[in-house]
Amino acid sequence: MAVLGGSPASAVQYGGANQSGSYVIKPDAYYDRLLLKMLRQLEFHYSKYAIEKSLPKNFGDTINWRRFNKLDVTKRALVEGETPSGQTVSGESITAVIAQYGNVMYFTDIVELQQLDKIKQEYTVELGFQAKESLDEIVRDVLIAEGSAYFAGGAASLDALVQLSAANENPAIDDFRKIVLAMKKAFIGGNRKAGGKYVALVSPDVMAQLFEDTKVQNFMNFGRTNAMFTDGMIVDLFGIRFEEVLNAPIFSHSTVDGGVTHTSSVHISTIIGEEAYAITKLEGAGLRVISKGLGSAGVEDPLDQRQSIGWKITGFGAKVINPEAIVNYFSAPQFETSVSDFADSPREYTITFAPVSSAPGEFQLGRSEVKLAVGEGYTYGDAIALAGVAAPGTIQYWLAADGTSAVNKASALSADDTIYIKVV
Repeated sequence: MAVLGGSPASAVQYGGANQSGSYVIKPDAYYDRLLLKMLRQLEFHYSKYAIEKSLPKNFGDTINWRRFNKLDVTKRALVEGETPSGQTVSGESITAVIAQYGNVMYFTDIVELQQLDKIKQEYTVELGFQAKESLDEIVRDVLIAEGSAYFAGGAASLDALVQLSAANENPAIDDFRKIVLAMKKAFIGGNRKAGGKYVALVSPDVMAQLFEDTKVQNFMNFGRTNAMFTDGMIVDLFGIRFEEVLNAPIFSHSTVDGGVTHTSSVHISTIIGEEAYAITKLEGAGLRVISKGLGSAGVEDPLDQRQSIGWKITGFGAKVINPEAIVNYFSAPQFETSVSDFADSPREYTITFAPVSSAPGEFQLGRSEVKLAVGEGYTYGDAIALAGVAAPGTIQYWLAADGTSAVNKASALSADDTIYIKVV
């Protein structure tokens, strides 16, 4: 079985041997409910703190907001009988364009007839994950493209950040405090959907690095709580709610300064205030699950060989309303790791010794088999020494039973070799 492509002609097929029995798949409505259940249960981190507004049908694909500026304080006393000159309205128009998003998978009729691993059901779940991740990252990319930027260590730009020392590239709780302080001074409050707190969406690496911050550690000592260390999450600090997101942007950035190349792995954390951004959907046209059964294509599928299941949202868009209320914080945590950093689990080389030319008493083989750990840099000479081969005459070692391919004792071992011993 393989996914062969993205068209009805290359549907998911059953490529194994025929199996006895039959498998009756549940009605398509089951898969519709399964996908929608997945989407309801999963959390959209980048989407959940937005203002939500629908675009009525038959009004095109563009929605407009009006953002009005704050009025200055009035401290001039009124003059008796004199009408004040009044103030003018000031603001700006904000426009967002919605678009369609979705994807589909095709299946052959054999999927239903053979006892596979419920492939249609499994991929319905995967489509749910895909829809959730796709829509969330669409919102995330808008926040990064249209929000403000702040760089760790007081750097003025991304290049300047990468040129800092490793310690100054690290995310710091004081940087988050400065960002929130600037929002407060601009009369931007915390997000209502977060209970009035400011929200920081951070990568797991940034979250882990913040545990090394002395102010975070002091908070635990002052509050006499170890909740952060038992849960693995930074608790609300300084009016900021920290949330770990697995799809936070991470990228490598390099710059040259004085002939020296500096490269860092940069993480973007997004800090969100109140009325920062909006999500819009076409009214009455939300996320749909579309399932097409065998034969639904009519003469295009005359033998009822293809079926499909997919998801689509007819109109979806996101827009930053106030760039000052969305701040993307760039840092390069040194507490960064990935599965590519893991070493292989310990394994062993097994070296077997086989005498091919000898006379009784001429030599002794202490061990017929030697096991050495992979990755320790062992050579054939090490294996021979550990085997404890001793003889009064000259012994030669070969990698072939016919006495050819002489062993280079300085060469690195190969797994599961047999060394043939020949007395000359």
